[in-house]
Amino acid sequence: MTKNRLINIPNPITNNENELDRTMTSKPHENDRTTHRGATANAFGVVEPKHLAAMNALLDKSGVLDKLAAWRDEDARAAGTTTRVALIPERAILVGLLILSNEGHPLLISSLAYLFQYRLSAASRSFLGLPAANETGADSVREERRWRDNTHRAFHRMLAVMDPFPEGRARAHSYTEVQRILVAHDPEQEKIMKGRLNEFTHAFLTTTHMEQPESVRQAIPDRRIILDQFRIESPLRKGFTKSNLEQKVTNESKTDGWGREAGPVEVFAGWLIESEPHGPGTADSTETARNDPRKARSGRPLWGWDANIALGIDSKNSSGARPPLLAVGATLSMPGDRKSDDSLASAARNADFPSASVDRVAVESFIARLKRRSPEGSLTAGQKMGGLAAAQLAVTIQLAIHNLRTIDAFVRAESDGSTTAKTVRSRRRDHTFPSSTLYAIPTDSALPRM
Repeated sequence: MTKNRLINIPNPITNNENELDRTMTSKPHENDRTTHRGATANAFGVVEPKHLAAMNALLDKSGVLDKLAAWRDEDARAAGTTTRVALIPERAILVGLLILSNEGHPLLISSLAYLFQYRLSAASRSFLGLPAANETGADSVREERRWRDNTHRAFHRMLAVMDPFPEGRARAHSYTEVQRILVAHDPEQEKIMKGRLNEFTHAFLTTTHMEQPESVRQAIPDRRIILDQFRIESPLRKGFTKSNLEQKVTNESKTDGWGREAGPVEVFAGWLIESEPHGPGTADSTETARNDPRKARSGRPLWGWDANIALGIDSKNSSGARPPLLAVGATLSMPGDRKSDDSLASAARNADFPSASVDRVAVESFIARLKRRSPEGSLTAGQKMGGLAAAQLAVTIQLAIHNLRTIDAFVRAESDGSTTAKTVRSRRRDHTFPSSTLYAIPTDSALPRM
């Protein structure tokens, strides 16, 4: 499995750094190499303690670290094993991802490892529970590989307690293996893990939603939830169709190992058919080809998942500035799974919209900030990485940062009586918000005590 890409959901926030366009490798077969000359997003200097403290405060408010620890202990008791202390703590992984997202960088494991190794002060590294970095510069290639490997293992250790589809992605599966994986899959365990993953996402989005001033949250006369959906393409693009899987297995049984066709790496995804982007107030017309992409009428087939987002809005307030348009729920699902929409609407109601009506209406100005599919993943040792759980975690981080920055822009505009504020308020009526301001961070640069 690649030690680089979680899954690349492009940041929904516009970043004005000219160098940011170079953060993704131009060639899919090249790894995202970090340099000290500003050629990639990794070379952005040491992270200020106040930025780290802000992301750490958000993480503590969400309570997800306690949830992860409880789930790990629960799994260990069920398996009769004991948990080990991780070399890189989950706090460091999540704080690092939040920092990268807030800076507008792609969520790459190589960028996260680089942040741990080069972009943190000794005090910040100690605060996050990270091992000391080698400051001598001796054998830097081996040292970078060690940080990348450790970060990769720590990320997947964290993900393992909420991954509904943990089947290996280290290599392509034969179609016989695909059939065995599907038969051996435990739907009850999938349900438990999917519940944990959604709880993880809900905790982050609820926490960021509650960062709004209370006066804003309480002054919404007509609460409404909008459900929208966009497509995420797995970087592991080869799929299969259930309708002809049996035939492929039969054909494999007649062929020796050298003559067999390489099958998919990502087993638990589905076919989607890309169509033209939908506009404001219109439904997404992207088709779902659950069994066979050849039956689709238009577009090209994508192997991936549906990303479902719930947005909380005030639908009738036409005077003054509308409250910020925030994500109050999100989940990833297999293509065509309408049960996810229902569970998402139920979870979103509990956030701050207990009796809100639910509609399926596209809000293009929001969804357009998240591109509809991820670009091809970088390669490490000829392998890529995907997975629904990793994709949902990345979406969660991006939406949490989007919420915070949108709230910050809203508050700044409300306190600004200038012409700029009137312009911003006018834009908000169309559900578009300025995104150049950073999430408000503490003025004290000292790290908090734990």
